[in-house]
Amino acid sequence: MQRNLDRRIETMFPLREARHREKIRRLFDLQLADTANSWELKPEGSYERLCPSEGEEPLDSQALLLEEPL
Repeated sequence: MQRNLDRRIETMFPLREARHREKIRRLFDLQLADTANSWELKPEGSYERLCPSEGEEPLDSQALLLEEPL
């Protein structure tokens, strides 16, 4: 999987309002819970696809976000 680590730009800014912090936390938690599109970087540099536990439905965070109103 090719990564854009040389040409990317990152920015930081404070989230002063609690509702904004809560929204971002929910988004992070949703992304981290994804079992339909996620890969985990292993210590040796390889990637492993994350799968749902047995009997658990896959969680597709991107599909859920498309359904959520902004």
